[in-house]
Amino acid sequence: MYEVIMPKLGMTMEKGLIERWLKKEGDYVEKGEPLLEVMTDKVTIEVESFHNGYLKKILAKEGEEIPVTEVIAYIGEKDEKISEEIIKGMIKEKGEEKIEIKRREEEKVLIEEKPKYKVEEEIQIEKILKYGKEEEIEKAKVKKILASPLAKRLARQMKVDLSKVTGTGPGGRIVKADVLKAAKEVKMREAEIKEKEKIEIEREIIKKRITPEILETIPLKGIRKTIAERMYKSISEIPHFTLYVEIDISNLESLKDKLNKEIEGKKISYTDLIVKATALSLEKYPILNSTLKDDKVIIFKDINVGLATSMKDGLIVPVIFNANKLSLEEIADKRVDLVNRAGENKLELDDVSGSTFTITNLGMFEIDYFSPIINFPEAGILSVGAITKKPIVDKEGKITAEPMMKLGLTLDHRVLDGVTGAKFLQYLRKILQEPNKLV
Repeated sequence: MYEVIMPKLGMTMEKGLIERWLKKEGDYVEKGEPLLEVMTDKVTIEVESFHNGYLKKILAKEGEEIPVTEVIAYIGEKDEKISEEIIKGMIKEKGEEKIEIKRREEEKVLIEEKPKYKVEEEIQIEKILKYGKEEEIEKAKVKKILASPLAKRLARQMKVDLSKVTGTGPGGRIVKADVLKAAKEVKMREAEIKEKEKIEIEREIIKKRITPEILETIPLKGIRKTIAERMYKSISEIPHFTLYVEIDISNLESLKDKLNKEIEGKKISYTDLIVKATALSLEKYPILNSTLKDDKVIIFKDINVGLATSMKDGLIVPVIFNANKLSLEEIADKRVDLVNRAGENKLELDDVSGSTFTITNLGMFEIDYFSPIINFPEAGILSVGAITKKPIVDKEGKITAEPMMKLGLTLDHRVLDGVTGAKFLQYLRKILQEPNKLV
């Protein structure tokens, strides 16, 4: 019998979320065949079987988050049986925490419900048992009420409990005035209770009126949870600042159209041109291709450009490695492959690890400018906005309408200052406006 464990698929991985079992109990599985899909903190990965055999028992259900190296299933021969002790042990181990929590909650309820003080009658009986005669117990239970006949009649009519009324007559006898006073107090208390109830009802009505009705509640889990954690870490630890420029890309547009006519079966996009231009600019200003770690700025030799790409459940950043050394055609091929596999949720861990600088593009959604959050732990991110035609004055003083692209450079102020960022954008602008270096 072989154990199937939750694999450690990354250096920082502590738990894995089981998205889907690709085999069901009783199915035959071969070594190297995909067995299940696991979501790490970066991407969903198919986990292959390390053994030949039949999937005898699945211990972890879809949607469960399991610590690495924990047993999640068993594979064995067709007629091989799993020891009941093993299964019970696994179930017991998983259920112990829930049982312990339930036990504590029950104990808490019992403690809260237990009276803090003994009622007066119990105290009186205990005193008699200790100091008096047992036959007086019944007498202790019955408290004789002294009241005048008129007071008793009024109490019945006005529904006043005489046992709760203090008498002011001779010998503590309850008289008419005592009953009337008690009835008045009861009415006052009832009025107060009604007023409180009225206020609570009004509050509930106001609350319902001002609280928006919930359409759907979506749990924050998987990749969406990872994105939230990383974005919070980035914005809370990195002091962001952003610089914006607008670039005339008429020459870049002409180059793109020319290349797409010359290259058969492929299409160069603005994103490909920007990736190449950004990589060349990082060569010129390598301080942007860095990270801050332990009070040291680490500058990377490799220029690996990450492309923020949307998925069904959120955002992912596949990487184009050594983008400064690739041709536009190679960049285009890699971009198309990465984006397609991201849409099909088929990216591997290596595809989304090792970026040194990130580009995010919302221009296709007609967003002009935006300030993105830096992809932690990088030192910068480039945002690309919409391309729109605007009137500009050329060197001869003529007004023409040219395509203008909006770019934003967000940087880690601990590593970089505004002057360095401005110089980087100047150089990037020059490459995009005179794009001969890109081919």
